Amino acid sequence: MACPPQLFYNTPRSDPLGQSLDFFVHVTEPIKDTLNAAWCTGSGYVCRRTALDDIGGIPVGGVAEDVATSNLFIGRGWITAYVHEPLQFGTVPEDFSSHLKQRTRWAIGTVENAVNVNFYLFGDKIKHMTALARISSFLIGILSFYPILFIISLFSIPVLLILGRPLVVFTSDNQFRWLLRTAFATVISRRILEFFLYIPAGYHTGQRFARYQIWMAPYLAVCLIRAFVLPKWLGGSSTAFKPTGSLGSALNERDADSRKGTLRRLFAILIQCQAIFHLLFVYFTITGAIIVTYKCFIIERGTYKILQCLITHAWWPPVTWIFLANSMWAPVAYAINPPAVPDREELLNRDPMTNIAHPRDVAKKIAFGAQAFLFEFEYTMTTIYTALCFAATFFFF
Repeated sequence: MACPPQLFYNTPRSDPLGQSLDFFVHVTEPIKDTLNAAWCTGSGYVCRRTALDDIGGIPVGGVAEDVATSNLFIGRGWITAYVHEPLQFGTVPEDFSSHLKQRTRWAIGTVENAVNVNFYLFGDKIKHMTALARISSFLIGILSFYPILFIISLFSIPVLLILGRPLVVFTSDNQFRWLLRTAFATVISRRILEFFLYIPAGYHTGQRFARYQIWMAPYLAVCLIRAFVLPKWLGGSSTAFKPTGSLGSALNERDADSRKGTLRRLFAILIQCQAIFHLLFVYFTITGAIIVTYKCFIIERGTYKILQCLITHAWWPPVTWIFLANSMWAPVAYAINPPAVPDREELLNRDPMTNIAHPRDVAKKIAFGAQAFLFEFEYTMTTIYTALCFAATFFFF
């Protein structure tokens, strides 16, 4: 089997919802291909008929039959190849609800496929799969549960801020200094790692993917718990995300001329699509940071003690709560100011003789917008702040 990447030509400017798959197709999938674990991830694949007959045909009953098919190919000893060429372009979902349904369906399908083959550890279905291919697929399957653990840890940020608890614990000023230096080393090494890791897909694509993982985590966690943990009588369901109530007519949020009003969009995304959780997280996080900052100025005396209180209770570098709140704000920002995307025909070059259309070159790329600039400004400022805290350990703290 051979499969090219699934690319898109209608991705909005700055890709506020992280709909592009560029990180997966330019980083993850090439790595899997080197391990002979390439997946079938789109409609443009080709495979041998004899191989398809060998696995009993395309498996049915799951929500990710394409990936399941490639897993069975690999398990039977067939070679799957990833064709790293821009050969096919499709369209991303054009509304928030459809995006949630797509991504939660993918998450459920990934875990479902892993469960069906014992998480790629043993079984007749994968007896010819190599050790490296098993490890690769096992990691992807098991890491699909990461959003559940992430959401549990996410609650600790607003709770600690509101309660005024320190973000770090130390017993002496010397420990405090070395904790700051360690934080600086961690941040800088992470920035360098991110830069090199994101090069194949593009630096801003990688940063969007990181933010997407944060704001999408609540939806993925709920769907995975309902699909694989809760019994049906407690709300268990194997279906993807479904908005509460009826969305009625389409919001047309990406059509500048026919989109619904701001209040209608806010109701649909915050209430029906349950992004109210994201709004509350941002509210309590920022409120907690403001309260604990105020307390440091009121309770402590002296510049040294005030700054130490501020750093340890709210502003510990690289001020992670700012990045988390900014990422969790994505659905709310999308509801307030959704991107405008041109009509589909404006993104295509159509041959007048054959009427065959191909995406325009400019439509194949994600345009750089103000949102991407603001995110990078935040990242740069928190990095500079971390460096200043590091420098202060040598002459002030």
